[in-house]
Amino acid sequence: MASFDIFCEPHMGCIKAAVDAANEVVKERYDWRGTKAAYHLKANSILLTADSRLQLEQMLRELCVTLRRELVHLAFLSVKQPTHHGQALSLRLGIERGISREWGHFLISEIQATNIPAKCQFRNGEVLVNTLHIDDAQQLIAQLRLKRYQLPIHYRNLTRH
Repeated sequence: MASFDIFCEPHMGCIKAAVDAANEVVKERYDWRGTKAAYHLKANSILLTADSRLQLEQMLRELCVTLRRELVHLAFLSVKQPTHHGQALSLRLGIERGISREWGHFLISEIQATNIPAKCQFRNGEVLVNTLHIDDAQQLIAQLRLKRYQLPIHYRNLTRH
């Protein structure tokens, strides 16, 4: 018996690099100097602070560009409603982790279509896969890596039982 997990989450180092690069842009833009414009990386979110809605929209576009430059898929972000804090506006972008139920079932159907005997289960935003042999698990991962999915999926905990 062998098993592995399929999961989906952004690389936090790349997100941090993108936020740092976006904060450098804040320092360089003449129209943002002397404003409350700033990006803050939290544990599960990115907080944008600005003086106006227009500036907030510009900052969001700039952040999206830097995230794509760092190869972070934008599907990992959920945009909340802007909120007022005195004279400033803020916008929270949630950093999403895990595979949705629909994606999980799609991946299970992809695994079953490979004709490699495997038992799959979707649990807590991950697909858990069990095979009879370690070679089957490795072959299954190799076949899944050949396909291009809309979201980057990762594999971990390849173990032999």
